[in-house]
Amino acid sequence: MKIILLEHVRSLGQKGEVKEVSDGYFQNFLSPRRLARPATATLVSHVHAQQAKAVEKLEMLKESAQAVFEKVNGKSVNVVEKASEGGKLYASVSAKEIAAAMKAQLKVEIPEKNIEISTQIKSTGVFPVTLKLYKDLNAELLVNVAAA
Repeated sequence: MKIILLEHVRSLGQKGEVKEVSDGYFQNFLSPRRLARPATATLVSHVHAQQAKAVEKLEMLKESAQAVFEKVNGKSVNVVEKASEGGKLYASVSAKEIAAAMKAQLKVEIPEKNIEISTQIKSTGVFPVTLKLYKDLNAELLVNVAAA
């Protein structure tokens, strides 16, 4: 019997794949758990259309991430914070401040969760920051911290 998997099944395959299984396996295991449905022509075409949309969406995300990468990689942003005369900040610089500085200076919005600060920024100076834009696409950004 031909089926379409609705979920990932460890020993069988990934979601959306068309597989050949025994009738008993489908009726006793896959169907009651809503892991698969019988493969009909309309259902197969519907699943293929969904997969094509998903691939197209991923391509668009990758293209937009590449555009952001070209805009910000190697650039620097200035962050002004209150600091003592020795250059020590009263509060460390967080991803929130870096995101706000990027939005104001580079006209690029990146979620705070995508900004990776390797060491805490507790003093004035220049610090490298990694921006996670896409699966394996990371941009380097320099944060110039100055005293107010």
